[in-house]
Amino acid sequence: RKVFMPNAPRERAAPRPTREQSGEEMARLQRNEALRQSKARAELHCAAFLQPHQHVLNKFGAPSMGTGGSDVQPIDESIGQPREITIEMRDYQLHGLRWLDCMHANGTNAILADEMGLGKTLQTIAFLAHLKYSRGEGGPHLVIAPLSVLSSWMSELKRFCPSLRGVKLHSADSVERKRLVTALAVSPGDFDVVVTTFEMAKSPQI
Repeated sequence: RKVFMPNAPRERAAPRPTREQSGEEMARLQRNEALRQSKARAELHCAAFLQPHQHVLNKFGAPSMGTGGSDVQPIDESIGQPREITIEMRDYQLHGLRWLDCMHANGTNAILADEMGLGKTLQTIAFLAHLKYSRGEGGPHLVIAPLSVLSSWMSELKRFCPSLRGVKLHSADSVERKRLVTALAVSPGDFDVVVTTFEMAKSPQI
């Protein structure tokens, strides 16, 4: 038995697109297809450009493009905080330490680009301690920093890892500079870390 409800709304069929709407839709589809083709060409061009440099990109964890890269050393998650570090490192700082070790193991330069105040100096000092006490690479390692932070670098080196032997290679006195340079040249093994400025490092008298 059917019940008639005069006030019930009826479903209406979707209106057919007008000729003008169909033209706009066709133009949109054509633009999208042109964009897809342009993107595909750009990806091919990018891959062709990057492929000769894949051996470098692999060291940063880039996906392989068919050029091998099996000799790349992965991040060693077993690396912990060096015992010589006097402050407890945070998880992200330990990850930074492991990443620096990975870059070093693969012979790749790296930039530790954490925000200010997150402990880049601590991570660097921990890495230097790791090099000496875990890898047997005592240095001396060169740290180049702005003049305004040389004293801070030396104080944090003593604070975070007193066992690392550091020296500040900077002085306004030419006699003192010569003495420091001579000491480094005669007995480089007496120091683990040499902290200096860019101006001192590029000076022809050093």
